[in-house]
Amino acid sequence: MVLGECDFLGTRRIKDGEYKEYVFQTYAHVSKRITDLAAGLSSLSLPPTSNIGIFSVNRAEWLITEQACYANR
Repeated sequence: MVLGECDFLGTRRIKDGEYKEYVFQTYAHVSKRITDLAAGLSSLSLPPTSNIGIFSVNRAEWLITEQACYANR
């Protein structure tokens, strides 16, 4: 199996207050989301020393945002 097709980030579904199975994104899908978000942040033309705040509970989107910020260093 190609690494890009392997499960990477999982989010646990909650239905009617009960925890259910995890739904996973592949390495390739997460990589594309990081690249797309990094491009979006770059298009804002912020100065290199700008700060960004992430207000979120622990979840996949937090990690994706963090990695997109690192990609624009």
